[in-house]
Formats: sequence, C-alpha cells, structure tokens
Amino acid sequence: MRRPKNENHQPTTTFTIPDEYGCNAAPSQITHGINPYSFPFGVTDIPAGTKYLAVTLQDFDTIKLFGFTYIHWVLTDVPVTGDTVDFPADFSQTTLAPQASIVITPP
Repeated sequence: MRRPKNENHQPTTTFTIPDEYGCNAAPSQITHGINPYSFPFGVTDIPAGTKYLAVTLQDFDTIKLFGFTYIHWVLTDVPVTGDTVDFPADFSQTTLAPQASIVITPP
C-alpha cells in the first residue's frame, strides 16, 4: 500500500485519517452519524498478471476499545491494469465495485 508522506515527503509508517474523512468532519458531511467519505490511498507493487484486487480496511485501534478489530470497508473486484491502483477521495461513494461495511458484534 502506498503510505501517506510526512512533512519531509518521506513515506510514514503510521497513518492518521484526516478529519474530513473521519468522525471529526464538518457536520454537513455527516449522514446518520457517520462520515461516508473515504480517504484517498494507493496500492503499489501489484504482481504482474493480477486482474482484480480485494481491499479490506481495518481499524486495529478498536481492539483496546471493543476487544476486536473494526472492519470499516470491504471492496472487491477492483480492476487492475498495471502495477499500481489509486483510490481517490470519496471512491466509496462513486465506485460500482462491490463493497460493504461490516460491524461484528462480539458474543
């Protein structure tokens, strides 16, 4: 995955979702208590011959809060035509690829 860059334009090893894509977005962006806008990211070094991608975005910070990893977004059947795929901001609202948001309730 292509990582965001820090102020020195070096890839970071950690990533904090910018406010406009998280729960601190402007109230006008919030729908039913949720911000539906996905943040931009990219996948690099895709092996030759790959035809489609499946992507799962998980939030490991929720383990300490809920005892499990929260799955924010699952996306499948993203066509690949090279060794890189870029997902622009708000891709979750504009793609026709199959996707889901999953909430797992622990027993």
